[in-house]
Amino acid sequence: MDIERKTATLVNNGVKHPPVLTCGALTPEVLQSFQIACLHHFNYKKVADGDMVTTVAPSLQSPVAQQWYFANQTSLKSGTFVDFMAALRKRFLKKNWSDTICVKLLRSSQAEENSFDVWVEALETTNALLAGTTAVFTEKRLREHIESHAFEELRSLAETVEVQAITDFQDFKEALSEADVKRRIDRNRRKREIEAVIASRSRISVPALPSRTTTGTSHRPLASGPSAGATANTRTAALPKLTEGERKLLADSKGCLKCRKVNAGHFAKSCPDGFPDPTTYHNLVTGRLAVAAISEVPPDDEDVFEIPHVAVVQQTTSLQSSVLSSEDDDWDSDKLLIDPTNLAVLCPDGRDLLWPLEPIVHDLRSARQKRIDNRQASRDTMLMEQEQILLEDMMQETQRKDVIRELNLRFGISASSPMPVNTAPLEDDIVASIQQRIEELALLDVLAKENEQMCLKFADCFPADIPHLNELPTDVYHHFRLKDPNAIIARRQYKCPKKYWEAWKTLLQQHLHAGRIRPSSSPYASPAFLIPKKDLVVLPRWVNDYRKLNANTVPDVHPLPSIAEILSDCGKGKFFAKIDMTNSFFQTRVHPDDIPLTAVTTPFGLYEWTVMPQGCRNAPATHQQHKDFHWTPAHFQAFEAVKLLVTSRECLTVIDHNNLGNNKIFVSCDASDFCTGAVLTYGETPETARPVAFESQQLSGAELNYPVHEKELLVIVRAMRKWQVDLFGVPFIVFSDHWTLENFTEQKHLSRRQARWQEFMSQYDYTITYIAGVDNAPADAMSRKPQPPPLVTPLATMTTLGVSGFWILSGTLLRNMRLDRRLQGSQL
Repeated sequence: MDIERKTATLVNNGVKHPPVLTCGALTPEVLQSFQIACLHHFNYKKVADGDMVTTVAPSLQSPVAQQWYFANQTSLKSGTFVDFMAALRKRFLKKNWSDTICVKLLRSSQAEENSFDVWVEALETTNALLAGTTAVFTEKRLREHIESHAFEELRSLAETVEVQAITDFQDFKEALSEADVKRRIDRNRRKREIEAVIASRSRISVPALPSRTTTGTSHRPLASGPSAGATANTRTAALPKLTEGERKLLADSKGCLKCRKVNAGHFAKSCPDGFPDPTTYHNLVTGRLAVAAISEVPPDDEDVFEIPHVAVVQQTTSLQSSVLSSEDDDWDSDKLLIDPTNLAVLCPDGRDLLWPLEPIVHDLRSARQKRIDNRQASRDTMLMEQEQILLEDMMQETQRKDVIRELNLRFGISASSPMPVNTAPLEDDIVASIQQRIEELALLDVLAKENEQMCLKFADCFPADIPHLNELPTDVYHHFRLKDPNAIIARRQYKCPKKYWEAWKTLLQQHLHAGRIRPSSSPYASPAFLIPKKDLVVLPRWVNDYRKLNANTVPDVHPLPSIAEILSDCGKGKFFAKIDMTNSFFQTRVHPDDIPLTAVTTPFGLYEWTVMPQGCRNAPATHQQHKDFHWTPAHFQAFEAVKLLVTSRECLTVIDHNNLGNNKIFVSCDASDFCTGAVLTYGETPETARPVAFESQQLSGAELNYPVHEKELLVIVRAMRKWQVDLFGVPFIVFSDHWTLENFTEQKHLSRRQARWQEFMSQYDYTITYIAGVDNAPADAMSRKPQPPPLVTPLATMTTLGVSGFWILSGTLLRNMRLDRRLQGSQL
């Protein structure tokens, strides 16, 4: 029976007594608390360094820990307390405990609903567990992690110049914390406003759709909301209160106010029939159903705050209905629909002619009643348009991950829904998102074509299939070194369904034709089986069960690369790529003496592998050995060719600050009306200098109003801030096509902005030199980047949007046409 192992706990009786570590599994958190408590005790008792280990050794109550201590007592006493804790962690914690904590830190990110302070505190608490190890995050690395894993708005804030200029880590956290508090307050406020709008819209009438109802449940309402409870779908509808028109009708015809029948012959106190069924109750005046179905709202996603679709009143020619609840006092429009003087339409037996057939109700309405109905419908439609625009403006502030889903949520448009009569104008950001998606799809098509062309161009590197056995290299073989060479492993064959026999036979023929497998008479036999893939068209995967053989195989200790080191090298990368070999196992030969060990059983006989089979031990070590190749003249020629390519003018270079020699550093700057651009080059002359980096940045609202000479000066300041690491402490030349900047350092009268810039630029060793505009083409190109595409999507690209996008774009054109007609009408 499995017994769950409890975790050790720390018993701390104050600083006067050593802390006690109880029996149980040790964790990094418990050991850290134990170490801190011990240090407090040492400081209070002023324990000498040589006596610290012997002081806290009796505090380990675990028999296993005590046995370990007495077995290593000599070495533990001779070391420091820090060495003792390191040895304790090494003995009782898992081997990769620090890597586990590092992975936890790297995967930690701030969610939208999480507080920044709580998230950072959890990061620092987890990072404190790594104190004393090489894996601990420094403040610089922790700041980089926060900048890349905080919420999207905070990441954008962390990339601004103001936050980047903050050097103190605490001030950096405080700046992001203040922004996060403001973000959460705005988010909660928007959420409350949206919930208030939804609550106010819950009383809007929703007509029941005949195509989605049945005879028995056509008018049965469904409960919705968090208070519905377990019986949400079984709640009966409440009977609506009598309107003034109904009361007037019952009073004139001596009807009953309880059963609501005209000419009933009794009154409410002595009514034998009781209240009518609310699900089938009709308004006595208008003949409309008083209750309609309430549609349930699907549950919200975890990461997106969604707004349920708000029902809109739809006018019909044959039947009008509304949603009434027990909280509603009356339906105000009843006062305007029917003239009380025209209600006395009764049979001699007391039956109401307005009740049985609804077409009769509409036919009996007078022209005045129809005009009143039309005016009321127009007012309702106008009110619905105003509320819809208000709701859409609030929804615009919420964030969405999917463009089509956002459009459907905002405008209620789908592939199967009709075109709405009145919709709000399409926002510019939505059009830009659609255009961006179109460009992404076009880019994917271009990349697919270029990939196909690349494979055709380098067909020798991307063959259709791996080479035959006779073409494989013979410098590396896969060996099986057995612990017991005399052990014969022969296991019975697994059963295979007959429907996979044809697929297995096809795989067997392919391997036989390629020479990767051959019939065997070996005494060894390991079972094999097939695992079907999700794609039923693709052949299943051949799996060899070499567990018994692997248990008898000596492990290959050839060093493998550390995953932690690989992730550390890739931590700051922006573009990632990898090379994957096709059937790499089948491209390494098995040593001829070891081929009989690979024999496997199949429904068609016993076969043995001549190449390294999948499932055998030491395969990664064999691949790693394959990478250690010899340097040949062909490799040297390829290396020299790469050096020529890298050192050419078409390729970026780096600045060698330790050995500048005759080389110089040049910074070319230029500004336009809306953007600034700069180019950092390195070489002997401006003509032969190679580019190092490029910079292009738009001007903000205030910067657009700067005079020309200050815009040109702003480019230089931005370039110095951008390339501070390369320019600080070395002389460099600044090229500008604004000749007045040559005397900027000698200018006497400066504005406050110019004085700040001059103070900042005084830290650098620079010289401003005038250059003609035609010679400053690289910087001029960076300052005149093309404008973003127009917001109006071309008609040719409309077909890529599908049905939803077509409705959206069509709706935009219709709204613009209606808006023009309204403006023309108002001007008249």
